[in-house]
Amino acid sequence: MDLVFLVINGMGIVLDLLVILLDINFFLVSSFLSILIWLLAFVYNLPSATVACLGQFWNGILVVVLCILEALYYLTLGSVHAVLNLLRGLCSSMESLKVLGHLFTHLGLRSKEIMHRGFWNLIGSGQTLLRQMCEVCAIAMSLVAYFINSIINICLIGTQNLFAVGLALWDTIVGPFLRITDLLVAFLARLSSSAIATAILLWTPCQLAVDLLASVSKLLINVLFVNLYGMVLLSAILVISIFILNPQLTWTLANQVADYLNTMPSYHRLLRDMQRLYHIMLLSLEMLLSSHTWRRLADWERAGGAAVAQRLTRMDNDLGTATQQPQGEGPSASQAKTAKKEQLNALDEDNDPWRLLKEQEDRKKCVICQDQTKTVLLLPCRHLCLCQECTEILLQQAIYQRNCPLCRQMILQTLNVYL
Repeated sequence: MDLVFLVINGMGIVLDLLVILLDINFFLVSSFLSILIWLLAFVYNLPSATVACLGQFWNGILVVVLCILEALYYLTLGSVHAVLNLLRGLCSSMESLKVLGHLFTHLGLRSKEIMHRGFWNLIGSGQTLLRQMCEVCAIAMSLVAYFINSIINICLIGTQNLFAVGLALWDTIVGPFLRITDLLVAFLARLSSSAIATAILLWTPCQLAVDLLASVSKLLINVLFVNLYGMVLLSAILVISIFILNPQLTWTLANQVADYLNTMPSYHRLLRDMQRLYHIMLLSLEMLLSSHTWRRLADWERAGGAAVAQRLTRMDNDLGTATQQPQGEGPSASQAKTAKKEQLNALDEDNDPWRLLKEQEDRKKCVICQDQTKTVLLLPCRHLCLCQECTEILLQQAIYQRNCPLCRQMILQTLNVYL
């Protein structure tokens, strides 16, 4: 029955693997066909897009040429109009000069006639002479007015022609630039739209590749990491069961591991290092026991019994002499007894080894934080009074504040000391 279940489970796993392989095959084939279709569409549309771009470029060139020809036409037309207006002004000035010549001729004839008549009729024609002089003045004034009017008309016509030529030149120069900028803007818009379409066309295969990578990653995660805890637990149960049911295998594996470790030079090196570390620890402990502090503690233990016996004997003697004094000296005896007790307590405190050890450890602390051990020697004063952290904080201060906390001398250099 177990074999049947095992076969059924194996067939189910095989069917699941076949379904997964079919899905992967379908996804890969569909992705490949999509990429191939997109590439064919891109290659198929590439000639039409190229022809369209070339057509737009040719149209732009034709428009620029037409604008230049139109500008030259307007420039030529303006120049011809200006020349015609100038010739017209010259003709009007020639007509004015012709009229002026006729007027001078008429004046010469009239003056000659008047002189003849005046010479013959000078005596009897005073009124006639006056009338003729008035006519001459009127004619002269009209001539001057006509001449001034002609000059003003010539100036106005010339300024009008100059303004017309300037406007024609402005249209000729600025018009092509405006048209070229319009064409450039249209060409850039067309090019940007084509670039966006091409980017969208190229992004689709990339998106398909990213989707394929995400699907493969998800499949691997589902296959490898979903049942990871179950696989680890099953492996642990199998290993423990094998070791329990077959202890000979355990001893065999242990012997093989030991033999393999013995063949490794690094294992022997590790053993030697551990032995050296053990010897170093023993030597350190021996040096600590043979240090000055422990010697003082041992000396105090050896000399402590005799000193205590001497103090007790001295105390008994003092108490005996105090009881032999009269009753009137009671307060002085009690004061002496109190003073002796204080002296004994002071001596005991001075010779207390734990107090000496505590004082020695306190002398090793930093004078600023009173927490870390002194490890920094200050130069040039050579005071060992700071730890590393307090030294770094002190060196971060201004240069005029970097002073030794004991002698207030400026710190020029520091030296790390390992005790």
